[in-house]
Parts: sequence; structure tokens; C-alpha cells
Amino acid sequence: AGEAVVAMLDLAEQLARQMRQRRLERGSLDFDLPEGEVRFDAAGNPEAMVQRERHFAHQLMEEFMIAANEAVSDYLQAHALPCRYRVHAEPDREKLETLYTLLSRLDGEAAPKRAKAGRFTDDDFTPEALGRLLHSVAGTEREFLVNRMVLRSMKQARYQPENEGHFGLASESYAHFTSPIRRYADLIVHRLVKRALGDQHMPAPGFKKLAEMGQHLSGRERVSQEAERECNKRYACLVLRGQEGRELRAIVSSLTDYG
Repeated sequence: AGEAVVAMLDLAEQLARQMRQRRLERGSLDFDLPEGEVRFDAAGNPEAMVQRERHFAHQLMEEFMIAANEAVSDYLQAHALPCRYRVHAEPDREKLETLYTLLSRLDGEAAPKRAKAGRFTDDDFTPEALGRLLHSVAGTEREFLVNRMVLRSMKQARYQPENEGHFGLASESYAHFTSPIRRYADLIVHRLVKRALGDQHMPAPGFKKLAEMGQHLSGRERVSQEAERECNKRYACLVLRGQEGRELRAIVSSLTDYG
């Protein structure tokens, strides 16, 4: 049984690498920003902030989850059935123009440059253009900064019954389906799929109801994100308490005019 599982995982790795390559070729953006996590001592007190380890196993899972999410979304859309899509709008052009102008003054980036007329073109704001920029800094000391600044120019994804595509994944049809354990948003899609497959016991919310649900879920997502960030800030303060005077390396990722 163990050998069969290993063989399946070997095949899964091959497939995941091919799926990831196809996704990148169509313009999907891969932000590889290091994530920090808190390490606690035996008494439950935060003792360190460490970089979260990331293996290809994580990417393997992500590739199959993305594929499942797209397959479900495509199925419901192709059959003209209600769905609650995960929509990611195009990024803020003004923010991207500012970023391109900044990066064009540095060496080595494949950041789009202003045309002779002093304007950028629509081609400068496609996922492919951003993908080229991210690829050009991969492995360099500017990778973290550029990834973070591009990410900041992105709009937040939201839940809604109208399909407007997912910019970051360069996906024409995308819905959250793979985590019903932790997301009510996915559970709604599971129920819609069951209904589509003929289970008449499942509720069939209309367009207006799905829109209301989407707004509510998007709002709760923002609240949970803020709570998580606030917790991490407080943990960081607890970890650093008593280390006043210690010098640390840092990256300046933005300047504001008010502080």
C-alpha cells in the first residue's frame, strides 16, 4: 500500500509541475513572499518569529486545488447554473504606473517604460507584463521588495455571483470549492454543485441571495485578515521586548508623506 501511495505522489509531482508551468505561461502570477510565523515555548509564550518553511509539497497541493476550483467553476458556468465566483479585478493602474516609474530608474528590472507619448499602453497592465517583471527580479536582492510592491497594487479578491475572472491566476472562471472545512464560501459552492448534479434537497439561492452572501463573506474575510495581522504585530512586540538597542537588517518597502 505504501509503494502505491509513493507512486501516486511521484505522478502527482510530475503533474503539478506541468500544471504550474502551463499556469505561468498563460500569465498567472506567482508571488513567493516569505511568510513569518510565531514560535511558542512550552508555556505558550511567543519566543521567536521565524520564516515559515515552504516545500514543493505545498505547491503540489495548491496546483490541484486551483485545478479543482477552476473545474467546478467551469462546470457551473458551462451549464448556465448559479455559482458564487471568486473574482479578482485588474490592479490599480495608477499604483502600477508609480511602481513602473520607480523601477525604471533602477537597473535590471523588466518594468514597462513609458512610450514616447508619455503614456503606458494596455499591454503594460496584463498579467504577462507583471509576470515578466517578477521573473526578472527572481533570485535577486530586490525580489522581496518588487513582489511586495506589485502585490500592494493588486485589488482584493471578492465573492460574487457575476463572473469577472481572476486576474492574479489569469483564470477566466474561478470559484472557491476546496476548503469547506474552514470556509463557508466553499460550502455554498459544494451545495450548488450537489444541486446541479440533481440533489433537490439542497437549497438553491437566487442571484440576489448569492450577491448578499458574497458581500457578507468578503466583509468577514477582511475582518479576519485584520485580526490575524494585529495578532502577529502584537506577538512580534512580545518577542522583541527586552531587545531594545539591538540592530536588525530591514527592507524599506514604502514611504508616506505623512510620517
